[in-house]
Amino acid sequence: MSRSAVTLIFVVLGLAASSQASSPPTLVGHYKPLVGGRVAPGLTVTATRDGVCPGASLVSSRIDAWRCFEGNVIRDPCFSQPPQSTIVVCPAAPWNRRVVVLRLTRPLPSGWVGIRTKSGFPWAIMTADHKRCTSYAGMAGLPKVGGVPVTYGCQGGGNLAGYVAQRSATWTIHETRQRPRLVVVGISRVWW
Repeated sequence: MSRSAVTLIFVVLGLAASSQASSPPTLVGHYKPLVGGRVAPGLTVTATRDGVCPGASLVSSRIDAWRCFEGNVIRDPCFSQPPQSTIVVCPAAPWNRRVVVLRLTRPLPSGWVGIRTKSGFPWAIMTADHKRCTSYAGMAGLPKVGGVPVTYGCQGGGNLAGYVAQRSATWTIHETRQRPRLVVVGISRVWW
């Protein structure tokens, strides 16, 4: 290998390392739809309905997140505020300021505390190129790309696959941009 070829390899590797180092760290958000037992300021309630929340959210690992039913409509996640919530707030996504409030016709189940914790599976993700994606967790029969399950659907189309990798300050995940191959993309923000 010539000296100029070796120099070129180091220059390319240096550029890759500097672009990775210059990527901003992933921001971790904690969605707070209730303050003092009331809907948080800045959120707009589009409907108030009766509902039940028989179990933990399949989309969010938070201990205050629930899988709820408004008749035949499934709302997941919905968030409560301890100790005794009489309502839950159900957003479509953390960046959407519009929410549905469910008045609980039965108390929330007890016994879930301590089971659910932060994991590599946040409820929502914004990629470095500003795609907004929410979890498909809890849906049966998810497709796979390259043997990896599709785990998030993105607004405007596209999907993310697999789980969040937290090996550096800028977290990553696979995007199904080039089927059947996956592309690693940076994550600018996650919400639990």
